[in-house]
Amino acid sequence: MIARRRTAPGRAAASIAVLLLAGACAGDGPDLCGPVHAGVPVARNGELPAQPGDVTFTELWRVAGVQDGQDLGTPVPPALAPDRRIAVPDFQLAEVYVLGPDGAWLGSVGRRGPGPGEFDTPVAAAFSADGRLHVFDFGKPARITFAPGGAFEAESPIDPALTAPIVMGGELAWAGIMSAGHLFVRLGVEATGLDPSRGTEALIVLRAGGTTIDTLLAVPLRLVWGARFRAWPVPGDPRIAFAIGPDGTIALGGYTGYRFVVFDAALQPVLQVCAATPPAPLTPAERGVESPEPMRELAAAIAAAARPDTLASFGRLVVGADGTFWVQRERQPAYPDFAGSMYGEPGATFDVFDRDGAYRTTVRLPPAARLQAVAGDTLWTYETGPLDEISIVAYRAQTLNALSR
Repeated sequence: MIARRRTAPGRAAASIAVLLLAGACAGDGPDLCGPVHAGVPVARNGELPAQPGDVTFTELWRVAGVQDGQDLGTPVPPALAPDRRIAVPDFQLAEVYVLGPDGAWLGSVGRRGPGPGEFDTPVAAAFSADGRLHVFDFGKPARITFAPGGAFEAESPIDPALTAPIVMGGELAWAGIMSAGHLFVRLGVEATGLDPSRGTEALIVLRAGGTTIDTLLAVPLRLVWGARFRAWPVPGDPRIAFAIGPDGTIALGGYTGYRFVVFDAALQPVLQVCAATPPAPLTPAERGVESPEPMRELAAAIAAAARPDTLASFGRLVVGADGTFWVQRERQPAYPDFAGSMYGEPGATFDVFDRDGAYRTTVRLPPAARLQAVAGDTLWTYETGPLDEISIVAYRAQTLNALSR
């Protein structure tokens, strides 16, 4: 049951209604594959292979980077169209770039400005089945829709209560939009109550045409502090992982154990996927042994913190256009890292599951590739170069286990 109430702008942090809390109840008992939602089918998988399968990658095309006329500032994960065009929102440059299936740079839709069809801070995009492009502009805030040919079509304002927690807290961890009109925001980590060592992160949703904000998942976290950093989660704790597929299928993780829940486009849970695979041990960085030079104080706080009772089994999810689920084994970054948090780890290892939740294979990406979208045997990735420039790179995966069935 969803608890709901009218939300007043500017008071969202205190009035978000809770759909599901992933606390002790999610991990009670020895069965870490136990159902999160009663009556939802559970796809149980055994222990997954420790090493990736036999996969090779062929680069199909590469754009942006240092190429003239293809500048990227701070892109967010792209939207994949049915015809395999991709749209790349760039919230720093206030542009939404469109690339053809062959990587052709087709320019941008809209432009920076306050008017209808113009952008302030685009943070997410999605294509509908008919080729329309829907953009979540966080700065206005508004939903903006473009026709299949790229012409501006409609703009509708968003209740500022959705963005108020970010405006007040100053941290947007992730945002998403569905072609159906639902909007999602993953809030940054916040301390809760009087204990500075305890906090939470939450995923909230504003449904299309709705007037209330629901919390799809809230996860309790233990926090450490550094003089130059706000509250930071103790590395290794389970964190929220969330992805929206091009068809509106959702995958949501953040529970104890190796499991995630699949929702349909109406936000109804339809499947739980789990595997009897133990989490990887803490890395040196997660123990506070290794750290970037500016984060020595934070590393000391991490080293002094108690170890998590149960480690997170994975760090990120991607839903393919073919209905597959891609689960990044590497956990979320041990230290503040925008690229790692938003784009995923470079060269990460992914477990791949079929639409029905059955395990298919495990793959390791090319060393610099951060997975963004999948359709069959084609993968779209971001790669960061030596000058921090970002390239968009498409690969074809060739494997004995045939990623495309």
